[in-house]
Amino acid sequence: MKLYAKYFGTTLFVLLAFVFTDLAMAQISKSESLSKFVSAGLAYKSGEYSEAIAIYEEVLDGDKESGALYYNLGNSYFKEGKRGKAILNYERALQLMPRDSDLQFNYRHARSSVKGYGEQKPSNILNRLAQAHVQFYAVDEMVVIITIITLALGILYLLSLYLKWPTKLRQNFFIILGVFWLIYTAGFILKFQQDKNMAITLTNAKATFEPRQESTTHFQLSEGIKVKILKKQDNWIKIKRADGKLGWVQEDAVERI
Repeated sequence: MKLYAKYFGTTLFVLLAFVFTDLAMAQISKSESLSKFVSAGLAYKSGEYSEAIAIYEEVLDGDKESGALYYNLGNSYFKEGKRGKAILNYERALQLMPRDSDLQFNYRHARSSVKGYGEQKPSNILNRLAQAHVQFYAVDEMVVIITIITLALGILYLLSLYLKWPTKLRQNFFIILGVFWLIYTAGFILKFQQDKNMAITLTNAKATFEPRQESTTHFQLSEGIKVKILKKQDNWIKIKRADGKLGWVQEDAVERI
């Protein structure tokens, strides 16, 4: 895996973020978070993965998150042999930097080690194109693009009135921008719906027919499988597997992305 090659680049990225941000940390100061990130990196490089995990988690608890930080944390968990936690943090990193090639490589590698991951592939070319579109962007990027297109539509409308553009020219501009607005708005809605209430199994677990310990086992879940959370009852979670099967698992067996 490309665990070391990416480390130095992401370290520089996060260090710069810590130096130039003016946002206050909720529990730890900027200087403390910088020091802790450096310490976590040194612990990781020395093979002290448990120590690195503890420090990275402490930085995250201080309200400082980034794709690079989740990526390094995922690498540490994978080295520690905790595939569920590794995939969970890779998923979180992908939400912030979806096009990072090293992250994608490590994410695929971690997923390939999970038995019966079982995600359904798109059934036709339109679905595949839609999935490629929504996975290419982070949510914040889509929001920015939609906002820019919306502003462009308003500005062009006013400009067309002021300059008295021909009706045909005005229509062509609005049709082109309108199509892009629809594509990104639909992509944003699709991405939001797909990511909503998704979780990763942290341990091998059994899914039962009912939210009771003595209930019959419906199916088994391997550590690292992605599921959708449907509802919660006491300390039980009703989940939906990628193939559509429903079952109940104990709350501590899964964690929301």
